[in-house]
Amino acid sequence: MTFKAPNMLGLAVLLTWACLSSTAHPHPLFKKFLPSQSAIEILFSALSISFAPGLFEVLQASGPPTVEWFMQLPTHCEKVWAIYLLVLWKLGCMPRVYLGSGTEADSGVTVRFKQYDKLIWLPSHVQESLGEGYQIVHKGVLVWMPIPPPAEVPVLRLLFVCLEGALTFALRALSKRANYTAALADLCPWDRNSLEYEGLCSHNPLVDPVKGQFDLTPGEREEHAQELKDRKYILNLEGRERRKAEDPEAYRLEANRHRANFVKNNPESAKNSTQRHKVKAREEKRFYCNVCHVAFTNSTNLRNHLATKRHENKVKDAKGTPRYISPTMKIQNRIKAQKRHYCELCDFAAPTPFALKKHIDGKAHKKKLALAEEAAQEPISPQAFRQPESSLVIQQQEPPKGFQEQSSQQKDTSQANSIRKYFQLA
Repeated sequence: MTFKAPNMLGLAVLLTWACLSSTAHPHPLFKKFLPSQSAIEILFSALSISFAPGLFEVLQASGPPTVEWFMQLPTHCEKVWAIYLLVLWKLGCMPRVYLGSGTEADSGVTVRFKQYDKLIWLPSHVQESLGEGYQIVHKGVLVWMPIPPPAEVPVLRLLFVCLEGALTFALRALSKRANYTAALADLCPWDRNSLEYEGLCSHNPLVDPVKGQFDLTPGEREEHAQELKDRKYILNLEGRERRKAEDPEAYRLEANRHRANFVKNNPESAKNSTQRHKVKAREEKRFYCNVCHVAFTNSTNLRNHLATKRHENKVKDAKGTPRYISPTMKIQNRIKAQKRHYCELCDFAAPTPFALKKHIDGKAHKKKLALAEEAAQEPISPQAFRQPESSLVIQQQEPPKGFQEQSSQQKDTSQANSIRKYFQLA
């Protein structure tokens, strides 16, 4: 049977209702919460739902999809509910596919994919195929959406399972041993003999009960979800502290291994998480030098700072202990006091043009420069301070009478002038 629809969302509505209305004995919850096609359409229209590229064309095509197309299905699955498809392969045999859904309330389809990776809680026909020598070579998603809030989980899970059933029949992912009506078989427009794959789904998912707190109000579901979240956090915290106390070295190795795996599998999330922790550490001054009044992002940076000559000198100054200042340092201090190589944006005085350039090329300066450009709503070209010649004239501070810089500094005078011009304009 071919459905006429303007887009994939419209086709999903038609397929879902056709599957539900053609199922002889669906679980009562489906008919209670999805009583009509209009109810299904309203729910779908309110969702931020996405479909795999090309799915609409595949379902409307005159011939069945290829295994190659299944192998190109997207694999991203972080923090989403999804209807997924497994591809199983064995040399010299017809490929097999399994279609299912992952609607875990906290982590979505990620939990289900991890079970496949660990080969636990496998569907019966998938387990049999693995025993015959097949391997899961691809886990792709056909449909996905952000994990909904707890208040909406039960009804939307029903909707997702219903769409799972519709796509199971539409792509003929059911096993040859499965029993179903002719009306459900008509959801697939292609002859079974034309398929280049075998289905592994054992039955219509609409006959199974669906997990969910259907007897609670939306507000009660939110409260219950928060209670579970708090309890889970406390139990995890207690478990970590217990393992840490029993064997600190084993705990450290385990934590490092988990962290390495997380960074490898979720590089973007790991980067964002690290950045959040750095910002929080600075704000809370967890790693703080009370002498220099500087906050660091971790204990290593603080420890390295405490070993520097600059910190040592600050400690001596605080105690009133005289410290030796070399002639070179005296000259550099004088240059910094005169702000001859100065970054006005960061209020940073450098002793040499090279030190100023190093500061300008650093992350801290570039971050402040980006914020300044955003506030000014116009870009400030980094090349402006690197031009050796400029028609722009600024007021330059003159060195004290009789003072002479070292020859290396004289060679960089032109570059230093252009740097100062850049910050005067900024």
